[in-house]
Amino acid sequence: MAIEKAIQIPLEVWQDPQGDVILNVSENECNVYFGCWNDDSTPADYIAKIIFNGCWSTNYTNAEYIEYDYELLHHSYILKVIDSQLLKGMLAKHKRLYPTSKTKNDDYNHYVVAGHDVYIEVIALDFCLVRLNREQAGEYTRLIDEA
Repeated sequence: MAIEKAIQIPLEVWQDPQGDVILNVSENECNVYFGCWNDDSTPADYIAKIIFNGCWSTNYTNAEYIEYDYELLHHSYILKVIDSQLLKGMLAKHKRLYPTSKTKNDDYNHYVVAGHDVYIEVIALDFCLVRLNREQAGEYTRLIDEA
């Protein structure tokens, strides 16, 4: 099986490359949290929260390497898998189970968020990133302290 290709979507924050990533998912929400660094490679006083809109599926994998082919262009990014076999399979299953559904297949994307020795895959419509200061981070404040 050929390795699938992905492209980098640069992030406006610098993700702590050795830090933990936290996936928090429910029926109505899908968020990924991680610690950040400042431009001078020091820990930032905030964390990033990636909010995935229209989340359909998630997968948290413990692995040192991401199984997608991509060019390393940015030091902080999310991957978008091109022509995703996972997404194609999910769409085919959905069509088989719900033949009268009006779901627009082209609206969904396969994203990958890398962490240190883990990665998170999300099938969703799109995402946005927000910064959370120490007060807003709540139980995820440890990501600031560990950065």
